Amino acid sequence: MRVDARQRAVPARRLRRRQVRRGVHRQLLPGGDGPVRVGGPRGPPGPGDGPGLHLRAFPAWRWHRSAVQAPVRALGAPQQLVLPAQARRLVARAGPDPSAGARAGVAVRPEDDATGPGRPTAPHRVGPTMRVVIVSPDPTSNSGGVERFCHTLSDVVDGLGGVATVIGAADVGKLSYDLAITNGMVSRRTGTPRIHVYHGCWVDHVRLGTRTNDYSLPWKTQFLVKGAAKEVWAGVDAYRVAVSEPTAAEVARWYRLRVHRVIPNGIDTTMFDTGDRGVARERLRIGASERLALFIGRAEARKRPDIAVAAASRAGYRLLTAGSGRVDGATSLGVLAPTELRTWIRAADCVLAPSDYEACSLGILEAIASGTPVLASRVGYVHTLVRAVPSYRDLTASPGDLDEFTRALTLLPSRHQAVAEVTAFVRAENSLARFAHHWSAAIADVTRRRAGG
Repeated sequence: MRVDARQRAVPARRLRRRQVRRGVHRQLLPGGDGPVRVGGPRGPPGPGDGPGLHLRAFPAWRWHRSAVQAPVRALGAPQQLVLPAQARRLVARAGPDPSAGARAGVAVRPEDDATGPGRPTAPHRVGPTMRVVIVSPDPTSNSGGVERFCHTLSDVVDGLGGVATVIGAADVGKLSYDLAITNGMVSRRTGTPRIHVYHGCWVDHVRLGTRTNDYSLPWKTQFLVKGAAKEVWAGVDAYRVAVSEPTAAEVARWYRLRVHRVIPNGIDTTMFDTGDRGVARERLRIGASERLALFIGRAEARKRPDIAVAAASRAGYRLLTAGSGRVDGATSLGVLAPTELRTWIRAADCVLAPSDYEACSLGILEAIASGTPVLASRVGYVHTLVRAVPSYRDLTASPGDLDEFTRALTLLPSRHQAVAEVTAFVRAENSLARFAHHWSAAIADVTRRRAGG
């Protein structure tokens, strides 16, 4: 009896191949911003094909290079071994990956927007008849970072004179609107202008954020490639916004997509205002001499609560956690309402944020705006803070470096000036007024592009 070659293959390897193929080969990146069309016999595009990349009916493994090389390259040599040989050769033929530095200027910095380098006197107004839908992973929630962003942006658009509605992806085709704003992997094609917001880059989120997990390589591979393909597809044919300059560079590096504008997250600086630590501690019945460090967010491996526990213990601080999940060696406060969180931030000596990957953390911005020192990993928007306030670097650390975090805690009492300067910077650059200005300029830019054909 003749045995088919596929039956002789190792079942697990065959399954991994199939999973990776299904996660990538349908998600294709166009040439430039033109549409992707699939089908027809093999051969060069005809004269009537129009702009964009015309993809002929290749076998599933012949993926479009620019959509696949970057996510595969991010896996590292051990993880690439689970991919089909054709995919590995595709990356090898492309040569070394160009550095993010070679793409300097790919993203528009906030200060270089359509109004010029000077500070604007007022944001652009959105037309009173403009209807905007903001697509959220969970429109009923206001707890996650992206979900909070969606509701904040909705309030900002309303304040600019438009009418904004936060919806789920399933409702995109059920409403009439003039502009859609999609987020992360949550996207739907629309017949109207669309802005897509990158709250991070999935490739680096998985590549850097799962280093301490014990997930299997096949699982990580499928998780990374499928998520990256969704983010690539979400950014196609959209005006692209990133929440930090490092995120814009990551999107350009891994997805070969140019980010049109960088808009850092905005926070309510009225709610998270500077306050008196003594008053906050008296309200919470905490002794004035007790040394407290606060960890904000879900207790997930990417946020490295283990580093927070170890550094706080070494430096003689009691660690508190505010968020879902429990951390061994810390006191859990649970999920706090904004007013409760503000009080605990003011009462703490510092906030620890040792994440392996963040794009532009709302928790970090709110803590800094409150005047509480934040000791953070140098990732995402923290690079912008260090560039703006060089002395703040002493209160940051390399991701995963326990010794650096411990050193930062020991230096904390002597860095009051750096804390004051970074607080002033965040309160000015990440205020809701500044956030509204950036977004009104982005919406005006999209409107001009639409009018220009």
